[in-house]
Amino acid sequence: MIAGLLMGGLLFAQAAPNTFEVSGKVVDAVTQRSCAGMRVRIQQQEPPFRILSETKSGDDGGFQLRAPEGKFRLLVDRRGLPSQYFGSQALVGGFSSDLVVGKGKPLRDLRFLVYPPSSISGTVTDESGDPVASARVQLVESSRILGRRRSAHVAEVFTNDLGAYRFGGLRAGTYYLVVSGRPWYQTDLRSTVDSATFAPLFSPGVRNARAAVPFELSAGEDKTVNHLLSLVPARKLEVECATRLPGRVRIQIALVGPAGVDSYFGVQDGGGCDRTFEVPPGSYEVRLLNPEGSEALSARAAVEVTNSDVKVSLSPAAMASVDGAVAIKGPTNTRPTLIFLEDVKTGRTISRQTTSDGKFHFPAVMQSSYRVRVGASRGYHFESVALGEEPLKGNRFEVGVDSLTGLNVRMIAAGGRVRGRVFEGDVAKPGALVVLVSERELEPRAFATDSDGSYDIESVPAGQFKIFVAPRLDFLFEEPLEVAPLLANAQTVIVAKDATVELDLRVPLAVR
Repeated sequence: MIAGLLMGGLLFAQAAPNTFEVSGKVVDAVTQRSCAGMRVRIQQQEPPFRILSETKSGDDGGFQLRAPEGKFRLLVDRRGLPSQYFGSQALVGGFSSDLVVGKGKPLRDLRFLVYPPSSISGTVTDESGDPVASARVQLVESSRILGRRRSAHVAEVFTNDLGAYRFGGLRAGTYYLVVSGRPWYQTDLRSTVDSATFAPLFSPGVRNARAAVPFELSAGEDKTVNHLLSLVPARKLEVECATRLPGRVRIQIALVGPAGVDSYFGVQDGGGCDRTFEVPPGSYEVRLLNPEGSEALSARAAVEVTNSDVKVSLSPAAMASVDGAVAIKGPTNTRPTLIFLEDVKTGRTISRQTTSDGKFHFPAVMQSSYRVRVGASRGYHFESVALGEEPLKGNRFEVGVDSLTGLNVRMIAAGGRVRGRVFEGDVAKPGALVVLVSERELEPRAFATDSDGSYDIESVPAGQFKIFVAPRLDFLFEEPLEVAPLLANAQTVIVAKDATVELDLRVPLAVR
């Protein structure tokens, strides 16, 4: 299969008629050195995302491909790493720029910047200088992705017998570390030989999560972060339930971590609810899940463990369900088939298929804050999201103990469009972020300009908008406090129903 693909790519690059040259160099974004042996591919922009042509970069990083007229993606693959798209400014994630291929649109000197992976490693020792084996090291990332700041637990590892740990293949960004562990003579969170345990540490080695400070990791950097754990008296955390529960019961203890992200501290599966754990002082959330029986039950409680033992009583209740429907305005031959509920706090999503008439049902949803996402092809956009007839501010809603019905998602399948080109001086600017903002829309719209500096924002409802070029590709356009200062100098755009507005933009001097 691979040989066939390569042969097809080479033939296409050499002799296919009615195609145009796409050539350039693959360059390391940090060292500026040429990158040889990279797989370079041209891919369709829409499903099924077929590969049209591919090759490998030469010793000088050079590549040459051909593609028919149209708009496509250019990507580079490296062993053991995710694909990186042309114009992206990170190892993975974020905006990228499509290629606009055609007559009069030369693509012969592309400079494809690839970002090297980073790593974080170190050792965990105790106060005697001895290595702490099996210490849990958790990585929390605070990222700027697609217009939003997100903090999430992204990985965890356990130290080896030398107390060493390592996270590899990371993108540049902002991170926290959370380190916890137990003395070698204790095996779990139940009562054991004595009542001493290690106090959890948060970057840069503090015990209070609220005092945690993140650190920056550069592209290609191998950062070393060592940790010294100290023994503290453990406290008993007793968990009990108001009612007897059938079958398997899972109880999870989550340590309240930096940036509001919970760090896993321990989990126990077994029969019954009554458990006793030994934990260091700190802020925790106790969570219960009982998936067996006629309906799934859950409970949670915040617990502050200080200088004495603590008992918490849980009252399990049926998990809430969420029901609703997707309605589409405008002509369409397809409809969104997946609805996602994204946990605002953790960034995790759950999904369900919609029925043929657009209805969806989530049978068991944990208590949290959520926003709606829709799995749809290009050309769809939110018009409104409401709970019943009440619009949801910021497309967010809370799920508690009570089920929710009537989550109504209205989308536009047609509408107007705003398009044009972005210039820096007299030169077209690829990779510039164009932001379109309206007070009546749920979310701002953004578009990273293509290889010819063009942008094309589709499915725009009729109305008045503000449009501007953002100062950076990872600009937080979904955060009002970030957007507000730029609106004063933004251009006003009025879009009539199903109309197209042509508007060229210039990169402000302050952005250059």
